Amino acid sequence: QRAVFCLSVLHYFTLLFSDAMPNIDIVLDLSAEACLAHYEGRVEQVVAQSLDGRRVAFPAEALRRVVTRDGVRGVFRLSFTPEGRFLSMARVAGLKPER
Repeated sequence: QRAVFCLSVLHYFTLLFSDAMPNIDIVLDLSAEACLAHYEGRVEQVVAQSLDGRRVAFPAEALRRVVTRDGVRGVFRLSFTPEGRFLSMARVAGLKPER
């Protein structure tokens, strides 16, 4: 029992601190009006282009954490589980979107 517990804890910390979680950096340029549709729940998914050209979809609910009075503009890092389920979204400091 104790050996299994130790292995489970080690496995948990390996998953917690490993780079197994895929991240994708995206550029968003959404006006406040566009964000309102997402915020009100009229739109469930946001589709964006990653910095490396991939098309990425994630839950519109994630915008609530990053929206400002002016909308959502900038480069953001999306984190997903190894199975591809959305986990989080955070602004990437220091990266400016190309225009």
